[in-house]
Amino acid sequence: MIETKRTGKIAQVIQNKLAVLFQKDPPLRNGLLTVMDVQVTVDLSYANINVSLIGVSDPKALLKALNEKSTYYRIEIAKNWSSKKVPQLKFVHDESHEKAYNLTHLIDTAVSN
Repeated sequence: MIETKRTGKIAQVIQNKLAVLFQKDPPLRNGLLTVMDVQVTVDLSYANINVSLIGVSDPKALLKALNEKSTYYRIEIAKNWSSKKVPQLKFVHDESHEKAYNLTHLIDTAVSN
C-alpha cells in the first residue's frame, strides 16, 4: 500500500487506539499480542493491522476472533475520530519476529558447531 503523510498519521492513531483497547480488554489471557504495523489505503477504506502473536497456541483462531470483533474495534476507534471515514480493519499475522528468532537460532547453532 502506498503511504502518504495523511495515511501515515491515521495509521498511527489507529495503532495507538488499538493498543489502548487491547489493554482495557485483552483479546488473550496467555501470550503476547503486539500491533506491529498498520497500513491504511489511500482512500481510507481499509486498514491492515499486522499483529505479532507470541506464546499463542492457535494463532489462526485468535486472528479469526480478532477479525470477527473488528466491527467493535472500528466503532471504538470512531469515538472522538476527526475524519469522516473510519477504515474497515483486517488483522494479519506478522511472522517477522518468529522468523528472526529462528534465523538467530540457526546462526547460533552453526557458530557453536
